Amino acid sequence: MASLSLSLVFKFFELILTLFINFEKKKLSEIKYAIVYDKEIEVWSEPNNISELKFLLHEGTKVKQLDVIEDWVNIQLENGTLGWIQSSSLRVLD
Repeated sequence: MASLSLSLVFKFFELILTLFINFEKKKLSEIKYAIVYDKEIEVWSEPNNISELKFLLHEGTKVKQLDVIEDWVNIQLENGTLGWIQSSSLRVLD
């Protein structure tokens, strides 16, 4: 009887682990990266060009695409810095 209970506990943990792994795989596959295509672009604090100008990015910079609102993309740099840029300045990587 005890071995049956132990077996059920292990099966339960196996199921939970499998679900967790599949969830993490799906999350990773949804991450989009892009390259700055324009020579120089302005990065803003909000998705408009009347907010605070945070910094400039240059052609060839790789960014992580976090969100899209109309023609603005919320990006994250490798160092964790966040900002908004015009989507026309990026080329999404496959």
